Formats: sequence, structure tokens, C-alpha cells
Amino acid sequence: MRLLVATLACASCLAAAEVTIGQWNGMLVVSAPSGHDLSRLGGRLDQRITLDARDQSLSDTAEFLRRATGLNIVLAPALTANPPLVNLQVREMALGSLLTWLEKTANIHVGFVSGALYLSDQPVAGTVSTRLYDVSDLALPIRNFPGPEMTVPEPGGSGASILPPIGDEADGATRYDLDQLTELLNRLANRAK
Repeated sequence: MRLLVATLACASCLAAAEVTIGQWNGMLVVSAPSGHDLSRLGGRLDQRITLDARDQSLSDTAEFLRRATGLNIVLAPALTANPPLVNLQVREMALGSLLTWLEKTANIHVGFVSGALYLSDQPVAGTVSTRLYDVSDLALPIRNFPGPEMTVPEPGGSGASILPPIGDEADGATRYDLDQLTELLNRLANRAK
């Protein structure tokens, strides 16, 4: 459940596409855009890069990064037509950190889409991924089962009761309504839109 809440919290921050939440067989089905996910680059984000770009166009900077890293780098058509200037000097910086600084200094967005590093003037939505979360335990009623009667023996008597016996309360069993949970999570995930 913690993973579900964390995923929805991250997904609600994305502005490019809507998060949809439904249910199927006691499971929540969550579809959300992958967004700015560069984690699929793995260890390549740790590659050290030295860059000296003074009033250099983004196209030239992207070409340098393409040669230095061997990654496919694609510029959005708007950035190809009117590339912003890059002023950035770094020495032996990790590629992940360099991309973060490039985003800030050139006022662009970076994402990993279809096997390529995508530089855009708009937030990168990425592909939509769907995950299933088993929440069937929330739909099952919580029951109280009868327990043994606990007594303290008394000499010459039956004893005193410590705890009264717990009866079977099947009618008072509680359960969560998955329809209400789905509606609540949909409102939470899409409230910023």
C-alpha cells in the first residue's frame, strides 16, 4: 500500500497527461505517464563528462553529448528551429547531474523516450505504463473470532473471569468500499489539473 501511495504522489505531480485509476478483480489498475524517468539509463548516468559551452547553441551541445556518451539524442522540432544558447562549464560531472543543469540553464525539459534522450521545450510525458496493485485485502471483512474464556482459579470455586469471551460478530464486520477508494485516489491523482 505504501508503494501505491508513493506512486500516486509522484504521478500526481506530472502535468502532461492524466493518471487513471480503475479496479479489476479486487485490484487497482493505475495507468500513468512515465514522465521524466531517466533511471532506465542506469549506470550511464554516472558517466563523467567535461563540457565547456559558452554561448553555444543547444544543437551543438546535443551533438557533443551524443558523441561523448554514445546515446541517441533527439531535439524537439521547436528547439531545432530556434535552439536556445547554452552557457555551462563543468568538469568531470556525472551525466545525470549535467542533464539537470542543462535543463535549468537552457530552460528545457529532458526525458528518456523510446530509447532516446529527448530534449523538449514542453514537459516530457513519456509512454503510459500500467501497474496492478492487489488491494483485495481491503475489501475483505475483518472478523472477530470467538476466543477462549480466561479465568483465574479460586480455591473451592469456579474462578474469576479475566477477560470476557469474544463473541462471533459477523454482522458488525467492517470492509472498505473499493469504489470509494478508486474515486478518492482518482481525485487525489488528478487534482492539479
